[in-house]
Amino acid sequence: MLYPPHRMDLSLSDWCRAAANCRRRDHDAARGALESFFRPDGTCIATLSVRSALDAWLTAAAWPEGDEVLVSAVTIDDIPRIIAAHGLRPVPVEVDPETLTPQVAALERLRSPRTRAVLVADLFGGEVDYRPIVAFARRHGLLVVRDAAQAFRGHEVQSDDGVDVALFSFGTLKTATALGGGLAVVADPGLRARMRAVEARWPMQPNAATARKVARTLALWALQTPLGYTAFAALCRMRGVELGAVVRRMTRGFGGGSVEALLAGLRQRPNAALLTTLHQRLQTFSRARLARRAENGARVLRGLPAKATPGLGQRAHTHWLVVVASPQPQALRAALLSAGFDASGASNVGAVCGEARAERLVARLVFVPAYPELPPQRLQRLAEILSAHDATALPAHGGEAGADAHARS
Repeated sequence: MLYPPHRMDLSLSDWCRAAANCRRRDHDAARGALESFFRPDGTCIATLSVRSALDAWLTAAAWPEGDEVLVSAVTIDDIPRIIAAHGLRPVPVEVDPETLTPQVAALERLRSPRTRAVLVADLFGGEVDYRPIVAFARRHGLLVVRDAAQAFRGHEVQSDDGVDVALFSFGTLKTATALGGGLAVVADPGLRARMRAVEARWPMQPNAATARKVARTLALWALQTPLGYTAFAALCRMRGVELGAVVRRMTRGFGGGSVEALLAGLRQRPNAALLTTLHQRLQTFSRARLARRAENGARVLRGLPAKATPGLGQRAHTHWLVVVASPQPQALRAALLSAGFDASGASNVGAVCGEARAERLVARLVFVPAYPELPPQRLQRLAEILSAHDATALPAHGGEAGADAHARS
């Protein structure tokens, strides 16, 4: 049996509610209920996705072409594309491999008179300590944006640290998935009003689009078990198609095409079906599963050298993804595959073009399946394989690039 690389945080009852919501039309009421639940102080904006919120923020900021945004060098791969689409320059900032945090010294060195903001991503289920970054930004009159798409752990326990904008995602594979949706917490009332005005000009996402995603998710759900995933893998081999590519198309909401297609897709308002589903998922969010996921990740990575566990030094780590940096990523994936684990290479996480150390690190990433549904004996076997794999030769910043740089999941 082959275990899939990821499991959706979605029960059958969650899916049934999402399906029933496809008939909803009360958009304004659904938006108000969701936003006030997430942030009673009125600072929340519901969007189609985190990418939509990012686009609305940049549109509302309206900075002159050629201005700069400092971006953590390891980030979500669409972020630099969206920044560049607004005529701005994404400037990569080297990150500490242990915490994936941009260092203040590097921020100071790269800041220029045209720098407008700092955008940092929380990756793999951990949280960056934003306090030094916010202090740097305040000294220079810059905005700080936190991309917490991979770090959600409950709406009432999220760290703030004084950032100006915080972005949360609830896409297909995210924690507390609503099969889509994003929430932006925007501190400044003027900026928040401008972002709302930008979003209000976008068309509403059709309910039919949400219904198609719900139906596609049911098919994806059938692949969550080892039996279903093994059978589907065999079918893909028979048809000569790559398994990972098929699953990526089923799970990714955006990306993979031109910038124009990306912007057209994300520039839509969330409909009542999506808003209601997201509200319900936040109300029924399971912290028990989150705790088991965090325990599994810590168990699997325990005993591995620090250089093999990028981001493990982040705070409040819940291991949305369990990540190993290997000097031989293909060999590690092959070893895992032979033991029944379909591990993947770097997903939609990438290095901002021009930061060589980040590119080398991303090239070595392997995401291993350690979700709560994995049986204890299989989790133990996974830990044994990782311990046996030679990761100790990994240089401090990722060394020379591996051959797995462009794997996607």
